[in-house]
Amino acid sequence: MYKTLLFLVLLTGSAGICTGQQPLGYQWKKGDVFTVEQRSLQEMEQQLQGDTHKVSSTVSALLEFRVIAEGAASSILEMAYRDLFFHIDSSLKGELLDIHARELDSSNVHSRIFHSMLDTPVRLEVDPQGHILQVWGGDSLINRMVARAGIETALVRTQVRKSLESQYGPEALAASCEQLTLIYPKKQAVAGATWETRAREPHGGSHTWTLEHRDTDQWVISGEGEVRMNETQPGSEMRLSGQQHCRILADAQTGFPKEMRVEGHCEGFSTMAETGGLKIPTQVKTQVTYTLIDHRHVQ
Repeated sequence: MYKTLLFLVLLTGSAGICTGQQPLGYQWKKGDVFTVEQRSLQEMEQQLQGDTHKVSSTVSALLEFRVIAEGAASSILEMAYRDLFFHIDSSLKGELLDIHARELDSSNVHSRIFHSMLDTPVRLEVDPQGHILQVWGGDSLINRMVARAGIETALVRTQVRKSLESQYGPEALAASCEQLTLIYPKKQAVAGATWETRAREPHGGSHTWTLEHRDTDQWVISGEGEVRMNETQPGSEMRLSGQQHCRILADAQTGFPKEMRVEGHCEGFSTMAETGGLKIPTQVKTQVTYTLIDHRHVQ
């Protein structure tokens, strides 16, 4: 679940060409339900005193977005995780994590934590461009995860809470969802038009988007831009920057992406408590795909 994006438009073409075309943006309708499969692959390399430490992470998630209220300026969506898979391998330590959240293992603290995320909705206020304006329920989600962890030691419980908040708190959820939703300009656009967005912190960076093609069925959009991966966890820190490339096929009737592919490469440094705060040269390559697997309307 890798993160974020904001908006400014350069419109090309003439008003005459745009007449009759549906504006780029989301056409939220109350009762619409979008089910999205997210697949993420991350390869991290750290240079440790001449040795290379590789960590491979695979995440798969099933996300559901349900429109519960629609408006011209913004709409309210409920977002819930319907399933989650995590697998992490280290070249030095072997398998670090292997979790299928739907299959609860009550003896495994990670299984209990991620199982508690399932079917627990949070509400998002989203505008037609895809900005997440507000998030409700993120704090309750964190409280639920911490409670299900069953950790009795106060210090450890606090550390776990901070770590979860950095990934699943309200601001983190907004940043994560905007990676999928924040696509569109505020003004009309024809094929060839470009516009810019800026990701929210801590992943801030500008992106330039291009409308490659539009017809009555779909819009094809590509994006190039900067990305940052700035994360602080108990006992560790990461400061990376680099480039990201995106390609989107969106449904012209709803604006929702039917398919989105994101590739990125970042370099910088990380620190760990066990290395005494030493800055470790680090690079990360990511591939993320979002696929719309179901769209239905319910009353």
